[in-house]
Amino acid sequence: MRVVTIIRDVTENRLLEMSLEETEARHRSDVERSEQLFLTISNESPVSICILDEQGTVIQSNPACAHMFGVNGIQDLLGFNIFGDPNLPQVIKSKMLERESVYFDWEFDFELVKFHGFYQSSKSGVMNIGTIITPLKNSEDCSLNGWIVQMQDITKYRKATRKLREFKIQANQYMNYMGHDIANHLQVLVICSQLLSNANLDSKEQEALSILIASLDQCKEIINRTRAWESNGEETHPIQ
Repeated sequence: MRVVTIIRDVTENRLLEMSLEETEARHRSDVERSEQLFLTISNESPVSICILDEQGTVIQSNPACAHMFGVNGIQDLLGFNIFGDPNLPQVIKSKMLERESVYFDWEFDFELVKFHGFYQSSKSGVMNIGTIITPLKNSEDCSLNGWIVQMQDITKYRKATRKLREFKIQANQYMNYMGHDIANHLQVLVICSQLLSNANLDSKEQEALSILIASLDQCKEIINRTRAWESNGEETHPIQ
């Protein structure tokens, strides 16, 4: 009886398998570490962050987002579809579907949210939200995986900007009225000084008149500069 024994060297194959397993384990570890890092940054961020799937539905958000929209917790926002929100302008929806990154000032009306019963919120009125929406694309075929939305409440900033604009308009109006009123009186003084220039004055009176004329010239210069500033580059008629 004859026995034939075949011994195969499996060392190289085993080493290759171990190398692949080690690479896969390292890759999983890197992915888990990246996901944990993102989660930590997201949870600690004062900026509201939420992730939408390719249908526009909220699948993840951070505590800042829940606080901004006045809900009890993150879970209250999950499942909400942003494309069904009448607060979102149609032009922004179109840009999102075209996979564009968009930045806009979102005027978010909580009364609309309550009217449509989207979710329970402790907020009311209109909130200005500085919003950045960025598409998430598959690295292999560039297909759309969803969007990341970053938001910040800028209501106080917008109110302060509007107040500043109103104050500027009021200041311009006041300066305009004041400039015209002073200019009218100034014209009278200019005419009188010109009449006095033709009168027979002694040296002291002539010196006083010269000081008066110099002061009038300075007043005219100030008013002309004010008018030029008010006109913002438009043609004005300076006082002669």
